[in-house]
This record gives sequence, C-alpha cells and structure tokens, in this order.
Amino acid sequence: AAPPLDGSIPVNDLGTLQSRVVQDVQASEDVTWYSIDFPEAGLMVVAAIANGSSDPWQVDYDELGRQIGMNDDYGDGLDSLVMARLQPGKYIIGVRQYDGGQGFIRLLAERYVRAQ
Repeated sequence: AAPPLDGSIPVNDLGTLQSRVVQDVQASEDVTWYSIDFPEAGLMVVAAIANGSSDPWQVDYDELGRQIGMNDDYGDGLDSLVMARLQPGKYIIGVRQYDGGQGFIRLLAERYVRAQ
C-alpha cells in the first residue's frame, strides 16, 4: 500500500519533474519512498537501475494511493521499469532490494510530453 503523506512514514521529496531526475539509493529489503510532482499531463518513465548484484523492485502510486505500476525485472536484466500516462499531480515511488540484503540502485524518472 502507498504510504500516507502525513509524515508518519518518511517520503523523500524529489521536487517537480521538469524533464529528468536521478537519485542514488542505498537500498535494502525495506521500501524507500520518494514523491515527485508531475506538472502537466504526459508520460512518466521510472527506472530502478541495478548496480553490481542489486535486484531492484519498484512500485508507483498516485497521490490518492492508487497503484499505477509495479515491476521487478524488465527485459533481460534485473532493472525495473514502470511507464504510465499521467495527469498533473503528486506521485509516490517506492524502491527496494528484491531478495533482501543491501544494494546500490540508481533511480531515474523522466517526463515526456505530447508534441504540440
């Protein structure tokens, strides 16, 4: 379930997603939470990129707590990837190590807008 945004669970604010945000995460089996503001309708792509023996898992929610995507392994590797068409608002991203332990994960969020 999505964490409440009342401060009872730490949620790291990544700010407004203008085009691209990169965040390094020292991940464990516990979920680390991030929030990001999506300023206008478009496509958001969130990748959790494995480094070394990491196996990232991610889940993404809208600000009402509705799940918009979840992924463990995308393609042939251990990276996770979620793509979703979104309306403006706040979104919550959770990442963790899939099989426990510790690992370094690079979190990448990108915003794509429709051509005018």
